[in-house]
Amino acid sequence: MLRGRHVTLSAKLIVLAAGSFMSPILLLNSRSPSWPDGLANSSGQVGRNLMLHTSDFIAIDPREWHSAEGPARTLALNDFYVDEGGKLGALQSLGLPGAINPAFILTYLRFVEEKEPHWWRRVVRPFLPLVAQIAPRVLKRASMFATIVEDLPYPENRVIPDPTARNGMRFEYRYAPELWKRNRRFRKRLAAALSPRHRVTVVTGGRNNINYGHVCGTCRFGEDRRTSALDRTNRAHDVDNLYVVDSSFFPSSGGTNPSLTVAANALRVGQIIDERLA
Repeated sequence: MLRGRHVTLSAKLIVLAAGSFMSPILLLNSRSPSWPDGLANSSGQVGRNLMLHTSDFIAIDPREWHSAEGPARTLALNDFYVDEGGKLGALQSLGLPGAINPAFILTYLRFVEEKEPHWWRRVVRPFLPLVAQIAPRVLKRASMFATIVEDLPYPENRVIPDPTARNGMRFEYRYAPELWKRNRRFRKRLAAALSPRHRVTVVTGGRNNINYGHVCGTCRFGEDRRTSALDRTNRAHDVDNLYVVDSSFFPSSGGTNPSLTVAANALRVGQIIDERLA
């Protein structure tokens, strides 16, 4: 529907790349007698297996002053990406000094506080401006880092069409107990590895550390059409000329920023489509 008129568009191939939230919503809303559960959803997997990375902000103080010159976001480590058979993730620099502007810190603290459902958030709220003033002094030598911990696919974590919502969707997400344990283990392993030469301060942690910027899953690819929505070329199992090329194809989130993987996969699929059209 466009300005009150029905418009039909046709093409040899369709590429859907609306992101892990909205690509499955578009497919689920595309119901018809042929597709009663949504387009390309004979597996029932469209919208499921939603994954959100978790990230803790960590201040690392070398206990002595060093020059701040040079690239600020080039330091990262993957030493604990896989640790004793368990999946943890990466640690990367944010390019921010510990002595950040108090206004920036206050904005972030309020963002974290809004995600915290417990009753005591009303108690701590008046003290946030004071914390924002003190933090830069306490962390003045430190540099800010962030962990990225791999979230695993659970079918019950999903996006759902919701016509009452402003954006037409909502998502259901359960923070798995094993994810909490892996976050805690990662923090302990980092502190043990960096001490005593460095002072490690966890700025934010706990079950309010979901990273909404790294959403993936919901239209994952795989060999088995009963448990995946797309094949290995990112083409829908059910629709021969439909490709989904965004972060929704991830079968697992991985313990790192997904942006470069999304771009690399899009180039791979682009070549596949080019060869097919040729």
